[in-house]
Amino acid sequence: SSDVCSSDLGAAAEHADAERAVTERASTGCAAEASSTLVSEIRDILVEALGIVRNEAGLLRAKEALDGLLNRNGLNEKERNRIYLAQALVMSARFRRESRGAHFREDFPERDDDFKGIIVAEMTDRPTDHANIEIGILL
Repeated sequence: SSDVCSSDLGAAAEHADAERAVTERASTGCAAEASSTLVSEIRDILVEALGIVRNEAGLLRAKEALDGLLNRNGLNEKERNRIYLAQALVMSARFRRESRGAHFREDFPERDDDFKGIIVAEMTDRPTDHANIEIGILL
């Protein structure tokens, strides 16, 4: 039998559909490897979008990338929660349409006291296809 963990998912999909390849990887004890890859992907998305200089276009790209990760088959609850948290961070950054402290928006370079306070993200339910997250300001 071949080493499923080290095989390329694309190569596995050549002789079986991708859905079965993902399931086979997870069932052979490769979940930690898959989760590590997901964490790296989330980190890369957030580093790109949530650096010191931010803008709406970059935050939208991050949202779309995270939505794509969430649509993957075979995610476990911990992986989904990591994506939900990343989504909340990106949504919070999009919500704050100002520059304040280390949060600099190229498209909103001025400070706006309407955003003074702590941005709060709250998940209102736990759907499987996307996070229903509400954003507000705690004064």
